Amino acid sequence: MPRNSREWIAVLWPAFVAACVLEIVVFAAFDPHDLNAFGISIEADRDAVYSIAFFAFWAITAATGVVTWSLSRSADEINRWQRRVPVTLPLPGNPPNPDYRGPNPPPSVPPSDGAA
Repeated sequence: MPRNSREWIAVLWPAFVAACVLEIVVFAAFDPHDLNAFGISIEADRDAVYSIAFFAFWAITAATGVVTWSLSRSADEINRWQRRVPVTLPLPGNPPNPDYRGPNPPPSVPPSDGAA
């Protein structure tokens, strides 16, 4: 989920605009009293149907915005709270592990004089 107000606004504002456009398109073609919900005629006031539909459209477009936001994050942003576990120390006589993130050189390996 977005963490701060800028990220929420980046999701909710386009969702609001999309819900407005969707409301105009849907109700330009359909009258709320002509719609049937699962075979049951909707007998509510037109304004109530417009309002409920708008908030439903806004919720759906906001949900797609949150999914898009979450899929656009980098791996570093997703994993930034995970503690990095150092890779095990290399054993003496074995080649050094390139993934080792500890002190350089590792404490169990004596420093070499440069001769192999």
